[in-house]
Amino acid sequence: ESEDEVVLERESESLEVEPEENESEKIEDTKIEFAEISEEDSEEEAAPENDDTDIIPREMKFDEEEEQLFSYFVKIPGMKEQILDALLDTQLAAADKTSKEGNVIVMGNKGCGKTRLIQGFIPAVCRELHMEATKVAYVFGDELNGQDIAKIVNKMSGGFLVIEQANQMNAETVEQLNKAMEFRTDGLTLIIEDEKIGMRKLIAKYPKFAEKFTSMIN
Repeated sequence: ESEDEVVLERESESLEVEPEENESEKIEDTKIEFAEISEEDSEEEAAPENDDTDIIPREMKFDEEEEQLFSYFVKIPGMKEQILDALLDTQLAAADKTSKEGNVIVMGNKGCGKTRLIQGFIPAVCRELHMEATKVAYVFGDELNGQDIAKIVNKMSGGFLVIEQANQMNAETVEQLNKAMEFRTDGLTLIIEDEKIGMRKLIAKYPKFAEKFTSMIN
């Protein structure tokens, strides 16, 4: 059994996220967790080819369900606007079949609720794109080092790959990930997360990679 298969072995039960989940309950396991879409859903979503005419830009305000998903964050000045901008950017980028844009940087101090925000962000995007189910994976940056990145990206195509403590990825991992994002990923969305210092180091060290992250929630 190869190392990348070991990393991808643990399945999550569903995409649903309870908005009131305590930050202390964030994922501690270092292995990727993912939810597979069913064969029926996969065929249904594979039928239409997305293009720019398929996507109607969302309104720049929260609906009732989004207000609940992001209730913890709307009280923070400027946060609502950043989340709305990121939701719109990710939605519009879904027309592309690569991962060259529409990816998201989430950074902040330890314990500020980054994982909780991401757990609300993904269902919000899925609602906007009328995705009843999708593949979602969480992994720590250093757990990607030494893995077959192209294989992982291919396995997660069309879904969401969340990389926590992203600054722990080494140069080879970032290079492979950056390259894989150039090819067809069926619109895989990457969300990288870290504390501010770590994320700024990552952005400065790998500017070409960082360019693919066209939204930032800080």
